Amino acid sequence: MSASEEQDLTTWSVVGHWECGEIVVEYVVEGDHQDPRIDTGYWDEGLFAASGQGHTVEEAIAAVRAEYEVAHG
Repeated sequence: MSASEEQDLTTWSVVGHWECGEIVVEYVVEGDHQDPRIDTGYWDEGLFAASGQGHTVEEAIAAVRAEYEVAHG
């Protein structure tokens, strides 16, 4: 990826929970977002929130999944 392409990337925060070893996305916000939720134990595998970069929301979600689902599973 060229330097100009990297500058065009947007940071997105992916917020959701874990289910069967996969991230279930509940919502995505632009920027580096701090997750205010408190884990009440409703989701057996826990809550999830992380930021990733991409030209689109879909690219950012894919980057987050690639980084975290492999490590989690």
